Amino acid sequence: MSKLKAYFSAERGRATAMARGCEASVAFLRAIADGKRPCPHKLAVKIETFTQGEVSRRDLFPDDWHENWPELVEVYARADAEVLEDAAHA
Repeated sequence: MSKLKAYFSAERGRATAMARGCEASVAFLRAIADGKRPCPHKLAVKIETFTQGEVSRRDLFPDDWHENWPELVEVYARADAEVLEDAAHA
């Protein structure tokens, strides 16, 4: 299941709220979540912002996010390191 699809499934009304917040249709967002349509880069940024990082650009573009947004390589690397460190101390 895609991270976006899981996000929608977690709580009723999330797709509708995201559609409003990201200025996209629910049908288009669901098609992206189902892998039927590609996510435009600008919409990926809006989705990441709307979900406060719960669905990231890396989630939406797992194979080439680093090519589209090279400035995020270091940001995601730091975030991953923090998660690993927290897990080690848990």
